[in-house]
Amino acid sequence: MKLVCPVCQAEFSLEAALNDRAARDAIVLAFRMTEIGDVLISYVQLFKPAKRALSLSKLEKMLTELVPIVTAGKVSVQGTEYPAPQAYFRQAMETMLASRESLILPLSNHRYLFKIIAGYTQKASGQAERANEQGRKYGEYHTADKPAARNIVVAPAPGKVKAEMPARVRENLKRFAQNAQHYIDKKGAEDGE
Repeated sequence: MKLVCPVCQAEFSLEAALNDRAARDAIVLAFRMTEIGDVLISYVQLFKPAKRALSLSKLEKMLTELVPIVTAGKVSVQGTEYPAPQAYFRQAMETMLASRESLILPLSNHRYLFKIIAGYTQKASGQAERANEQGRKYGEYHTADKPAARNIVVAPAPGKVKAEMPARVRENLKRFAQNAQHYIDKKGAEDGE
């Protein structure tokens, strides 16, 4: 099988392309990551020097660093580990490619990619925390994801006994209610004069 160089249009055999061990290893590594393989090809171009091609040995080194991290599903940023599903890698790489003009190229490491992924994880955990808090506040029948159900009576969970209100709190509420009633009566009397 003959291949054609996209730059110089020279023909060469597939065996010649795969003859170099680094090229073969880089290709194998790239295709192990099928979910992000297509965007990965563009991402590695961010490491290419301006006036030269990306060497296959450098490509292999980059992929050897990146593949275990992607397959492990977590990144480390400043000593903190963050979960990183492959969808986060794809989204982070696409973000970097979309803003390539603002990047200082060629990149020398994956730190910026990991930082973006950590940001996605922090954002997702913040959203989960808000949903959890909203669930605690309004109960499981009203969350941000689904509208409040109408006409649902929620019985207390079996085995859970409603705690008695402390006497001090009850007295404070009673005093507050009396003061509020006194204020309302006084205000009504002033308005009626």
